[in-house]
Amino acid sequence: MTPAEKYLFDLNGYVVVKNVLTPEELGLCNKKSSALGGDGSTGRADLGGLLEWPIAESKTFRSILNHERLMPYYNALCGEGYRMDHMPLLITQQPGAEGFTFHGGAT
Repeated sequence: MTPAEKYLFDLNGYVVVKNVLTPEELGLCNKKSSALGGDGSTGRADLGGLLEWPIAESKTFRSILNHERLMPYYNALCGEGYRMDHMPLLITQQPGAEGFTFHGGAT
């Protein structure tokens, strides 16, 4: 990560890495993400268990976990030798949706 990227990550809580996915891969991810039903009232939805989907539906999401363009960011943010300690989860929200509560409460 560049110093500017580290600064923006510290400031915003995320970093944008452009041109990682092809337009086709991005389209597949957007299509799958848009198909989430959510709970119908809060505007929230998630893709829990995405590694258990059929390979045609999960291939691009799986590739993000060890994408050569993203590995330096994972190492910079999580440290060398990090491990995935639970299934990945993609969370989406509609504009104006309430926030999420992680790990037992937002106290």
